[in-house]
Amino acid sequence: MRRGSEYGAARDRLQAEQASAAEAQAREEHEAAARRRFLAKVPEEPAPGEAGNALLCFHVSGRKVWRRFESCSTVNDLLNYVRSLPDIDPGAGVELTNVTTAPAVLLSRPHLAGLTLQRLDLWPSGHLKVCCCAA
Repeated sequence: MRRGSEYGAARDRLQAEQASAAEAQAREEHEAAARRRFLAKVPEEPAPGEAGNALLCFHVSGRKVWRRFESCSTVNDLLNYVRSLPDIDPGAGVELTNVTTAPAVLLSRPHLAGLTLQRLDLWPSGHLKVCCCAA
């Protein structure tokens, strides 16, 4: 039986499936570790109702994710938060666009990275469109 072509083909398929599953698990673990590293850089979420909070809505993959930040948080803090989300590939490039007012403003530009939410008109609230692009 073990010398038959059906057995050999089934064995080869099983080995390929096991290798593929192991590769997928390793990739998931790597992405989860990267998300944890980005999340560690995100400032702690302020309590509701505290003065100086900014409530932001991130539009990610067709859903809305709400989170509070201090008004002194920066674009870098927002990018780290977005890269920690499960819908986002942490290795991909991320573009944030302030869609609170028109015209929309692309925030993922180097000269805006250190600006605060208050300076960027994202305080006391705002909406951000999240787009992923190839890294």
